[in-house]
This record gives sequence, C-alpha cells and structure tokens, in this order.
Amino acid sequence: MKANRTMSTTERLGEVKRQHYVPRMLLRNFSKDGTRISLVVDGKRIDGTSIKNQCQEDYFYGADNIMEKSFGNSEAKMAALLGDLAPGRFSDLTEDDVHELRLFLAYQHFRTRGAAEHISRFQGALAKAVLKSSAALNKDGELTADDLEDVDIGVENAQNQALWIGTKSLPILFDLAIKFIATERSPGFVVADHPVVAYNQFAEHHPILSRYPTGVGLAHKGLQLFMPLSPSMVLALYDPSTYEYGGKGFVCKAGPGDVAFLNRMQAVNAFSCVYFHEDRLDELALSDLVKTRKRHPSIYKKETILGEMTDKPDGTKGQFIVNLNAQLRLGAKLSFIRTVDGHSYEDYDGPSVPVRSWDMIRLAKEYGERLEEMVAAGRARHVGMAATAADEHEPEAQ
Repeated sequence: MKANRTMSTTERLGEVKRQHYVPRMLLRNFSKDGTRISLVVDGKRIDGTSIKNQCQEDYFYGADNIMEKSFGNSEAKMAALLGDLAPGRFSDLTEDDVHELRLFLAYQHFRTRGAAEHISRFQGALAKAVLKSSAALNKDGELTADDLEDVDIGVENAQNQALWIGTKSLPILFDLAIKFIATERSPGFVVADHPVVAYNQFAEHHPILSRYPTGVGLAHKGLQLFMPLSPSMVLALYDPSTYEYGGKGFVCKAGPGDVAFLNRMQAVNAFSCVYFHEDRLDELALSDLVKTRKRHPSIYKKETILGEMTDKPDGTKGQFIVNLNAQLRLGAKLSFIRTVDGHSYEDYDGPSVPVRSWDMIRLAKEYGERLEEMVAAGRARHVGMAATAADEHEPEAQ
C-alpha cells in the first residue's frame, strides 16, 4: 500500500522551476533514445548526458512562469507543424505556417543564455568605457582607467532584456523568406546551445561591403539566419532581395561542404556546448568543429573604441563610444545559394552594411513604441489595483 504524499507548493501552482532555453523537443531530434544526447564542451566529448539537464536554468525566465508557459505553448504548436520533419511535409505551407516559423526562429534567437550574454557583455563594455572616460577626466579620483581592467560589469536577468529587445524588433524579420535545408548524409547537422546563427555570405565576399565590421544585424542587407532542427534538417530565414535558395518549394538539399560550413557556424556561435547525434557525426568532423571554434575569435567578446573627447557648444564635453564584437566569418559559399544582388556599392558610405528596408525599420520602431505604451498602461493598472486592494483591507479607525 502506497503512502499518501503531500503535494509541494510548486506542484500545486503548476510552476516549472527548471526552464529550458533550447526546447527539449529540439534536442530530442539529436538523440538516439529521446532522453540522452552527445555533446562537446571545451573541446571534450561527452556521451549519454540527460537532455533534461541541458540548456536550462532554475527560473531562467522568472518564477511567475509566464514566459515559460508561453514558450511551452509555442513549442507545442511548432511540434505539430514540423511533425517528423519529412521534406514532403513542407510542400504546401500556408502564409500562417511561414509566419509561425519566422516567430519560432526569432524568439529562439533571443531566448538563450548566449543571447543574454551578448546583452550583458555589450552593456558591461559600454558602462566600463563610460567609467574609463570619467576616470580619465577626474585626475583626483581614486578610480583610474587601469583599475577598471580588473572589473567585470554585467546585467542581471539579461535574458529578459534580450527577449524584450527582440520582441520589439520582430517586424524587421517579416520580409525574410524561409527554406528548409535537408541532408541524409553523414556527417549530419549539429546544434548548439545558442542555435540560431546570424550570417551574411553576401557581405563577407563583397569587395566593398566586406570591409565593414558589422553586417549581421537584423536589418542588414544579406542577412541569413540558420537553426538546425535535426541531423537531417536546418531551418533558414534569408533576405530574398539578395539571395535565391535552390530547390523547388520550401526545401533544398545541402552537399557535404554545406553541412560542414553550417556545422562550423554552430560551433563558433555556441555559448559553451554543441550537441550531435552520435550515429551522424564521426571523429574527424567533430575534430573539425573543435578546431574551428578554437581558431575563430569569440563572438561574445566585445571591443570598445573610444573617440576623442571634444568640447561641445554648451560647455560640456562629448565622446563617441563604439561597441563591436567579432563577426562570424568562415568564408562560407553555400552551394544551394545564388546571389541576385549585383550592385557594386562603390558610392555607399554608411557606418555598416546597408539596411534592407527603412520602411521595416520604421514599422519596428512604431511597433516597439506601441508595446512600450501597452506595458506602461498595464503597469499603471496593476499599481492602481494594488492600491485599491490595500485600501479595501485597511482596518477602519476605532
């Protein structure tokens, strides 16, 4: 006879403490039994690790479980849409299906520990640069610019800030086309703990645009986003004004060289781990990933460039501060892609690779402002309701 068990508060409230930032439904596709998976971390291979312990942190999105439940609903819809990932499933996608796929990839881009690290390190580097300038101006101060080299500055709960920035930016991605990239060969595709790779094959090989340090922003001309779905399938979003992706319909085939490049992108983009199906990746291919990651500059390291301090007309001083991170550049020329933008850009003189559409940027700005207004109104209602509830429960004067 079994003893009765008292349910914990977490169970009663339906809370999820262990919150995954890469869906288990995705990682299971790279597993032999659906519960355990192989990975490489710090150049070391580990087999048979539990999927439930990967790409997760306690209350990563918050103890209120709102974001966790929202992502759970989205993942259930996506699992139904993707099914067994057979190429034939994608012959007749609707516009609604395409929109859902864009949203799924976009949110996955912003919801990981790697995305949080980008935000934290970016803002930390910016704060440190400002403090260095202040220390340089204040000759009598106790804190010097050299002292700041030993200080780490970051942002708490940066994952929520990354999600908020990403959510406000969603309209910028609505002009991107989608394609499923398929292979049945071995080696197959791998997936990282930060699985959406931003790349720009066009800008990297362009004689003029390749000189620019920044080309993988969401609005940039030639943007490509790649997310592996299984060892046999990658989902891609791409700029259709720059590229044609081969193959009829929504599916194209990758050759061995394409698979190698797409896997190297995952290795460099990873925050710490790359996952793979042990039957679809040999030691030679695994060694290639380890070497590629070791050779490529870390995309998480931020470089700060300080301009000259100048006197402004109002008597204050000003200074330009530019924050950069290493771009993912592997020399990839994927065989199923044809470049359709033949402009020379000889007269272009912008600060980065050109944007695809200023209209999309304006739309995203208006959308973001509307979201800010809605959040502010919601907070005001919440404060008002809390104040009313406090008044109702205040004991009457005797």
